[in-house]
Amino acid sequence: MDKVNFHDDMVKLGVALRILRKRKNLTQDDIAKMAGIDRKHLSDLELGKHKVGLELTLLLCQALGVSRFELFVLAWEEEYKIYRQKVLREQAEKQCASDLTKCLFFLVQYA
Repeated sequence: MDKVNFHDDMVKLGVALRILRKRKNLTQDDIAKMAGIDRKHLSDLELGKHKVGLELTLLLCQALGVSRFELFVLAWEEEYKIYRQKVLREQAEKQCASDLTKCLFFLVQYA
């Protein structure tokens, strides 16, 4: 069985929190006050420095006006974007090794 990388998951969840907060045009202070936590703690959560427990996840979702499902789907979408960028980068590197002209076209197309 593969080991779970909690750090990567925390970072993706933090990115999702930040994206949702910015979509709502709210500051870290706004969300922190609504969730009853310190702004620095929210900042650390958005940076993936702390694990987010179930209770805090519920409070943050309530403050953001989203369901846990929406939060986790957005975190998954961020994971997919990272994976897609990695695959495209690998394809570009292979293409560059074979043909510089195609490489430039490929990089411009997917940059």
